[in-house]
Amino acid sequence: MDFPKKMTELSGANDVRLLQLEGDFVFPVSARLPNGEVETDTFLSLIEQVVQSNQEILTDDTLELVVQIVHNLEGGGGPRRKVETIFHSELIEKKRRHLIVLANKDNNLCFATCVVMLLDPTLTMSEAEQKGRELQTSVGLSELTKVSLSDINKFEKVQGVKIVVYYREGSLSKPFETPFEKTHATTIFLYLHDGHYYGIKNPKGFLGVSFFCTFCYSGYSKKNDHKCQNCCNVCHHAECPEQRGQTQQCTECLRFCRSKFCHTQHKVPSLHKASGKMVSTCDVTKYCSQCNRCYTINVANPKEHKCEAKRCHCCNADLTEAEGHQCFIQQVEPEEPSEKYIFYDFETRQDTDEHVPNFVCCMDFHGNIWTAEGEDCVKAFYKKYRTNQYKGYTFIAHNSKGYDGYLLMNYLVNNMITPNIIAQGSKITCIIDKDFGQRYIDSLSFLSMKLSDMPEAMGFENDKKGYFPHWFNTQQNHNYIGKYPSPEFYGFNTMMRKERENFLQWHKSISESKSGFDFKKEMAEYCKNDVIILRKACLRFREEVLSTTEVDPLQCVTLASLCMKIYCTKFLPENTIAIPPLDNYIQSQKTFSTPSIQWLEYLAHKEKRSIKHALNEGEKRVGKYYLDGFSEDDDGTTAYEYAGCYFHGCQDCYGYNAFCKQTKMTFGAMHHRFQDKISSLKNDHNLNVEVMWDHEWNNLKKTDPEVQTFLKTFEMHEPIEPRDAFFGGRTNALHLHYKVQPGETIQYYDFTSLYPFVNKVKAYPIGHPNIIAREFEPLDNYFGFVKAKVYPPKGLYLPVLPYHAAGKLMFPLCRICSESENQETGCTHSDEERALTGVWCTVEMAKAIEKGYKVAKLIEVWHFPVKSESLFTEYVKTFLKDKQEASGWPHSAADEASKEAYLQRYEETEGIKLNREKIVVNKAKRKIAKLFLNSLWGKFGQRPNQMNTTLIKDLQELLKCVFSPEKDVSNISFLNDDVVMVNWKYTEKRHSSPGPGNVFIAAFTTAYARLELYDLMEKLQKRTLYHDTDSVIFVSRPGDWMPELNEFLGGLTSELDPGDHIVEFVSGGPKTYGYETHNGKKCMKVKGITLHHSNATLVHLESLIRLVNDFLRDGDNSDEILTQNTQIVRDKRRFTLKNRSAPKRLRIVYNKRRLLPDYSTLPYGY
Repeated sequence: MDFPKKMTELSGANDVRLLQLEGDFVFPVSARLPNGEVETDTFLSLIEQVVQSNQEILTDDTLELVVQIVHNLEGGGGPRRKVETIFHSELIEKKRRHLIVLANKDNNLCFATCVVMLLDPTLTMSEAEQKGRELQTSVGLSELTKVSLSDINKFEKVQGVKIVVYYREGSLSKPFETPFEKTHATTIFLYLHDGHYYGIKNPKGFLGVSFFCTFCYSGYSKKNDHKCQNCCNVCHHAECPEQRGQTQQCTECLRFCRSKFCHTQHKVPSLHKASGKMVSTCDVTKYCSQCNRCYTINVANPKEHKCEAKRCHCCNADLTEAEGHQCFIQQVEPEEPSEKYIFYDFETRQDTDEHVPNFVCCMDFHGNIWTAEGEDCVKAFYKKYRTNQYKGYTFIAHNSKGYDGYLLMNYLVNNMITPNIIAQGSKITCIIDKDFGQRYIDSLSFLSMKLSDMPEAMGFENDKKGYFPHWFNTQQNHNYIGKYPSPEFYGFNTMMRKERENFLQWHKSISESKSGFDFKKEMAEYCKNDVIILRKACLRFREEVLSTTEVDPLQCVTLASLCMKIYCTKFLPENTIAIPPLDNYIQSQKTFSTPSIQWLEYLAHKEKRSIKHALNEGEKRVGKYYLDGFSEDDDGTTAYEYAGCYFHGCQDCYGYNAFCKQTKMTFGAMHHRFQDKISSLKNDHNLNVEVMWDHEWNNLKKTDPEVQTFLKTFEMHEPIEPRDAFFGGRTNALHLHYKVQPGETIQYYDFTSLYPFVNKVKAYPIGHPNIIAREFEPLDNYFGFVKAKVYPPKGLYLPVLPYHAAGKLMFPLCRICSESENQETGCTHSDEERALTGVWCTVEMAKAIEKGYKVAKLIEVWHFPVKSESLFTEYVKTFLKDKQEASGWPHSAADEASKEAYLQRYEETEGIKLNREKIVVNKAKRKIAKLFLNSLWGKFGQRPNQMNTTLIKDLQELLKCVFSPEKDVSNISFLNDDVVMVNWKYTEKRHSSPGPGNVFIAAFTTAYARLELYDLMEKLQKRTLYHDTDSVIFVSRPGDWMPELNEFLGGLTSELDPGDHIVEFVSGGPKTYGYETHNGKKCMKVKGITLHHSNATLVHLESLIRLVNDFLRDGDNSDEILTQNTQIVRDKRRFTLKNRSAPKRLRIVYNKRRLLPDYSTLPYGY
């Protein structure tokens, strides 16, 4: 099938079309298709684009290509039919006197013609059609092109008017509006019905109402009875929005009135029933310029207003009168522990390949059990628990994000219930039932282990997870009583080796016994036992965490959020860890924005004058204001202000009463604040002022040839984006295959808790940075981030600086070689061609300079004057102490003397005094402490603008979401006829909330970890065969330097058994390797493939060696190993679970360094 051609046939030019690749990989990848006809080359290019950094998915046979189309509502002339038949519509006939009705059979000009007729009612029909044709052509549409809702904004911009289109949904007529100015002086209305547009001459008459709101575009019957978020909050008069005029500030209440009408109306008194007095809105509601808040006066008992402490909308801190507030992560108080928990598990039958639940078991906090059997068990579950009795409860299942949650969501959606969900890819992390305040979370988010591993890990070994023949769970076997099913029904060939051996031993013993297998009884007992284990593990986890931290862990959603909560509750020093603003300090520190510098440089070029700004002589301060630009010459002194529309309340882009999430102010109030600044510069400081609004400059860049010509030659680097310095761990194979020679050994060393070690002892940036864009000091004087162009040295076997090239994290010495993945020849490029430009932590840059990197150009520096080496020390020491005590006495501490020596040595090394009475094996405490040690820092690096998943039932809400300029929609799934699921994130960070993150912490943590690994590898050099984030496999020869081993935090330990060593090693690239030891032990790790019994017979040391040899010999990766897996596939488009045969192919892909014929490698650009 010609797929692009078929897709073009099914969709219109203005529809939203999303291309998505789905499979068993975690995150579906997608791209939005361009409007118009889709050529085959474009289509294939997009497929290549969405998989370029996900090449492993091409070896996944579960791959599906999904194209989703959202048809934009549109209208035109409609089909060729008699005009009279259109009039037969009851609505059109009934409202005809309020409408402009056109009979344009031969074109699709009804929208444009109605627009020009509404703007000029004196036009004749022929004049209107001609002007409509000209208008439609001017926006880039032909007269035969239907106008869709997404085209409306084009007409608005050309005509300079607001256009609102009503459409029919059920029995209601709903308005569709674009983000164009909400309160435009000229607003016209149209009606879209049956693919045809009608002009609305009288909105009140059309809607059949006495009054009409020009803000929410709804009608109402009682004059003072209408309320909407956009109606006037000063005079409260329903007709205020319709009154136009100059805004003015009332001298008595100090509030801004939108017109003279508003000012008059807000002073009209009315009877205050409680006091019996005649008072006006002006008497009751006042504005305080000190605290920037409105307050209400108690008429019966008036008191003097006292300013309440303002709170920051971002960090929730109290704000003082001092200017320049900066946000910090705040300390929090622990919440009261809860006992409102339900632990549950479902069993499902799979005879139709789709998982159908047929049994559920639940236990509450106190151990009370409830079960339901049959295919209505989910319905019974909700009938039991979705009640007022269980309001505020949290429901917990193991792997609910990938299994049980889907069973619940399937039922909810099919019953038109649309909860809030937090999703990561196809996994549902949390379900929030708003109506009953219930949460559904996953215990796997805290205890990342199999349910069968929980008893041993959490210290209740007497409980064992049993075996159940899931493949035997069919309708036919529902009443089965007889012999135990054969091992195939238990999936014994997909068990790991040891688990399979234990199972076969159990199955043999149970089969030889005289007991029979009662399916119903066995299923109930198996499910009940799973819930008992789950409940016991979760409550043990909760008990241990509460005893140490006073925080109830099950009130959180993930382990990372729990660690952050514990840190902020118990360990966070006040006002130390900054919350970086989403605009990267452009507003708060008055750092430059790229568009503002473009405009100022363009003006300086055009007017041939010198303008001071952030990137030359710095911003000029006048009174309390910093100026974007400043110039002095014979013509006078001029201030230049570049006004970002969002933060300055642009009235062309944002409604007067619309609310800004970031500032917690209306855009009208923000606009007045900016105008106050302009007025003060003019009147108080006698300056000429030139203002450029963001949308005006963007328009000039699109339409003004002079501006376009200037920008082509204007070179300017973007300011620092600190997230660009946040790189992952260093993982790669440096030698793909190695067998020991006489006298050699291969060792495998691992850092002990590398990230907690870094957190405990390293210096971290405190507070907010000083941003430097000129007059740089030596780099040694800075601590923070540096954006620079550097020349890497030649001949450095282990490069220092990380760099993203070809969609991968590399450590190259040449930009062009890495981006082209040059495997053929040595590097012949110039310094400029080799140069790397990026953002790095200063500690990593210092090491790079030590190893021969040269700084060609400094672009920007973020320097932190204050740093701390103890920011996380107490947090780490607390859980390290718990872990060490819960591990029991080491083998070396066999008597009192050796125990005392151990305690003293540990205190000297770690600064922790262990309590000898508490040194006793406690597996649960040790496991939890280890989890907390490793899980805090990652939360700091979480992106603020996360993907959102929204379930929508309302068509208007769907259209607003899909066509909103603020939202980037990546996927749309029609779950059924009534519910649509939309995956989206904000197009710009500023629309989201920054959250309690700090990418500075995350970036420094990973940089320090890479440097610790580098220091080790630097000593080993070409002896290194493979390295992971916190481990290294290397060759050792007699007389070689050997790293010192110790079991303290950050020390090195051997991953091999005492006295053993590796004799042969092979790797196919990062996360894929295998080895055999002198004692005959074999180990295999393969990214993306579970090495259970069946797969282990195919993927082993010998087969991986064969793949590597073939890859090196032939230079391609066509040779492969095909593994077979039956997996549960999550269909998020329907919230169903299906079994699918999912073969996975193991191929060699090595492209992070240049591979040589002897299996060794060199960095790109060596």
